[in-house]
Amino acid sequence: MRKTKGLIAIAVVGLIGFSSLIYRLLPTSASHDSQKTQERTTETIITPTGGDFKIQSTQGVFNTQDQRGQILFIAFGFLSCPHICPLTISRLEAMHSGLSEQDKKRVRVLFVSVDNKRDSLERLRKRFKNKEPHFIGASAADQELNNILKLFGARFTRLENKKTQEVYIDHTTQIFVVNSRGEWADTLAHDSSPEELLQAFREADKNGPLLAIAKKERIIEVLGANKDCDLSEQDCEVTTFNNKKIKISFSQKPITIEKDLKVNVTVEDDEYRPLEVDIEGTNYNMGYIRPQLKQIEKYIFSGDFYLPVCEVSKMKWKVKLIAENKDKNQVAFIFNFTTKQ
Repeated sequence: MRKTKGLIAIAVVGLIGFSSLIYRLLPTSASHDSQKTQERTTETIITPTGGDFKIQSTQGVFNTQDQRGQILFIAFGFLSCPHICPLTISRLEAMHSGLSEQDKKRVRVLFVSVDNKRDSLERLRKRFKNKEPHFIGASAADQELNNILKLFGARFTRLENKKTQEVYIDHTTQIFVVNSRGEWADTLAHDSSPEELLQAFREADKNGPLLAIAKKERIIEVLGANKDCDLSEQDCEVTTFNNKKIKISFSQKPITIEKDLKVNVTVEDDEYRPLEVDIEGTNYNMGYIRPQLKQIEKYIFSGDFYLPVCEVSKMKWKVKLIAENKDKNQVAFIFNFTTKQ
């Protein structure tokens, strides 16, 4: 299983490092009839902004407030992870080995295991014993983990097959960089090269904070909703209160397995400028996926993201298209889709 591609830098990337690419809009001949909302509503949009936390670790209670003056690299994963986590750790180890002895003292790598049932602190200690004190393993109860991950727009989901007793864990794979002032300064892909990680170390204090101007919580008005159209099966559109049509589509249909996808948004005129798409799994703890939209033609916007469908037979998702109107106010348009394994 894998993670969201591109969160928000999700929330900004990054909103999940999550970085946008330019794509051609696919045909929209399968468009579904639009549907108007009859009642004005609002939506709360949570923007991760980083922040301090405490967690039990291989070196006692790890308090990020105590790390001022250090550059902190945070990765979420688990020791039984077959591919992504070992690669992430090895790249971070290679980055650390390439530092001068003086710079090594300024770096801390915190690996937070989301597999608290199997990854005891003792097991984590054995994994990082040759890298202490610069590499620290940590874990916590599910609720505490969720609180920490949400600071960065990250998430994890643990699923157990009752018949086979197999455990599947899906998690955000990005690496989060916190500078010496405790500010979330950067978000990197899990397979970033040691050179890219070194560059992030050198620029961390210049870059932060990543979301200095972002409000952690936004309450915005919903101007249209189409809950009868499934984006996994067809393109969907909505008609706003002032009779403007907005169309949204995914690059591939149907969505049956985890995939790299593109989201495309078409507007009629300059009344609304699409900014981002907030995708939230509603029946499992899938967190938020926020592809940032880039204008590729006058009224066409596009972004890319990774959708973790996992081993779940059926998942429901809510899609909030965030746009800015001519008065620079943010508004939302609501869609949904269902994925099947």
